[in-house]
Amino acid sequence: MIYSKPTHTDAVQLNAAVVSVDYAKSPEYPFPHALLQAYTVLQWCLSSSGTTQLGVAIDRRRVAVMGNSAGGNLTASLTLLNAFTKGPCKQFRDGLPKDFRQVAQVLLYPSVACNQLYRVRMANASPQAQAKSLPVWMAEMMEACYLPPGIEKDQIFIAPLLASSSLLKELQPKVPPVSCHVAGLDCLQDEAVQYCRHLEMAGVQVELKEYPEANHGFSHYKEDNKEFCKQDVEECWESVLGFLERAFKH
Repeated sequence: MIYSKPTHTDAVQLNAAVVSVDYAKSPEYPFPHALLQAYTVLQWCLSSSGTTQLGVAIDRRRVAVMGNSAGGNLTASLTLLNAFTKGPCKQFRDGLPKDFRQVAQVLLYPSVACNQLYRVRMANASPQAQAKSLPVWMAEMMEACYLPPGIEKDQIFIAPLLASSSLLKELQPKVPPVSCHVAGLDCLQDEAVQYCRHLEMAGVQVELKEYPEANHGFSHYKEDNKEFCKQDVEECWESVLGFLERAFKH
C-alpha cells in the first residue's frame, strides 16, 4: 500500500493497492490534523471494513508510505509516529494490527525542518538553488497556515530532522528503509540529506538520489512545463518502483 499518486500500470507492476490521501488542508485544519488523518486512513485500510470497501486484500506485513514535499514531511512523521513501542506515542503503534509492518518509506524532496523559518533554510542554499526554490513569501505563508502561533514547532512530528540518530536507533527495527530523492536546485535539499544521514547513523537502510539540475516538484512535472526533464522524471520513478519492488519482496 502506497500513499502517493503512481499510475495504474505502476500499481499493477508492484501488485500493490494504492491509496492516495486527500488530507485536510490548512489553514482550516492546521497541525496535527493532516498527520492524524493519515494515521486514521492507514488504520482503516488495514481493517476488515477497509479491505472490504477497497475490494482488495491488503497485506498488512508489506506497507509502504510515500509523499512529496509537504507530503514527504507527513510520510516521515507518520513513519516515526508508528515506530514508538513505549511511551505516550505507543498508543499509535498499538492502534494498528499486531502483524502490521511498514517495509518502506519514499521521500521526494521532503520538508523535514519546518521548525526553522523558510527564509533561514533559503539563506543556507546556493544562489542557484535560491533562484529556483519556492519564494520565501509563498513558502512561509503555507507554513504559517499549517503551524499557527501556539504550536510547539520543535518536535519530530513537525520537523523529523530533529529526530537524533540515537532516538532513531532506539526505534529500530520499526523505522523502515528509505528512498529519498532530492532536487539540486531546491533549498530543501540539505535538510533532506541531513535526515538521511541521521537515519544511516541509526542503521536504517538509505537510498539517496540527487538530481543536480532539478527543481522542487520535478517528479510531477508534465511535458508542457518548461522545467520538465524527461530523464530526471523517468529515472526518479524507475528508482522508486525498483525500491518498492525490492521492499515488498524482502
